[in-house]
Amino acid sequence: MKRAPLGKGDPAYRFVPDGRGRMIACAIGPQARPRVGFGVVGPSGNADNLVAVNAYFHSTPVKTAKALTLQKGWADWWLKTGNPDNYWTYVPDAVWDEARNRKLAFDLANATSQAETQQVVDVATQGVSSEQAQGLPDRRDPQSGFIPVTGLNPTTGATIQPFSLPGWVKPAIIGAGIVALGIAAVPLIRKVIIPI
Repeated sequence: MKRAPLGKGDPAYRFVPDGRGRMIACAIGPQARPRVGFGVVGPSGNADNLVAVNAYFHSTPVKTAKALTLQKGWADWWLKTGNPDNYWTYVPDAVWDEARNRKLAFDLANATSQAETQQVVDVATQGVSSEQAQGLPDRRDPQSGFIPVTGLNPTTGATIQPFSLPGWVKPAIIGAGIVALGIAAVPLIRKVIIPI
């Protein structure tokens, strides 16, 4: 897909197809610093937002070693927690909040000058957040732009894991299936082996 060059006042994000029939927001150009907070507000909510942030992480050039570490950390977090396919019904808000915080930390680590760092902080604190775009109150920290992630332990920084069944459930279901097949097979065996 050919990308149109950025003109004066154009946003640093364009919507492009993701290969699955949906449109996602992707960063365009090395200056990719939006004047509004990052977030795709749409009917599918957090899932599309997470896909867009994942595209951002994979399309933004890495300039520092710390940013590279955060980008690799994002890839691990995406596979275990961030990917919307890990959830059965909906993506919890805390997962979206953590993704935004990881993106902001990456942008801060990727800044190579004080001016770039200040621009990242300005966008994070003064840009329009996805909550504000929906008419909801802003939850960002006014100094740093980070969002308090609800449901996480602030001391340990424990991350939210996707819902999964306890380890004993799968063997129990398999065992119950074997027992049910055995019980169902008894009348068939009686008819075939022991004709009456």
